[in-house]
Amino acid sequence: MLVRDRSRNEGVLAVVAALVVLFTAVLDPMVSVALSASLLALWGAHKLLRR
Repeated sequence: MLVRDRSRNEGVLAVVAALVVLFTAVLDPMVSVALSASLLALWGAHKLLRR
């Protein structure tokens, strides 16, 4: 059950991050690139440290 909750939380966070990047792309593409790269790096670090 804990694995399912963790998986669901990661899915929700991925969708929220994708929506944030999508809407910032409308405002400024360079901000979108920087935001997506930083979110991807943070997510990778989080996954690496959670092991």
